Amino acid sequence: MGYSSQVIIGIPKTEKVRLFKLQNSERRFVFPDLFSLLKETKDGMMIYTSIFDLKWYSPYPDVKIIEDFLYDLEERGLEAFQICIGEDQVVHSEIGRYYEHLEINLQVNIYD
Repeated sequence: MGYSSQVIIGIPKTEKVRLFKLQNSERRFVFPDLFSLLKETKDGMMIYTSIFDLKWYSPYPDVKIIEDFLYDLEERGLEAFQICIGEDQVVHSEIGRYYEHLEINLQVNIYD
């Protein structure tokens, strides 16, 4: 079945249109079917979360397209981030400074 993760991505509002226009080799848009807007911050950061847990591996073509987009934003001096939280609650696949925009908490619940 594989390892699944919640994926959270943040980009400047000015880059939203470009992100939503990313297409794979089959000419399918890669972002809108996988992510929904979580919050738009006061400083203009659009924060998206995966609609469902994803198998997020950099070699996967759609993942590579999105990650390359985020790296390009960083190279252009724009703030962007990605963080993945695995099904075992391990943080992985970090891009950028996500910790400036969100806090990750692990909660323990005791069953009766």
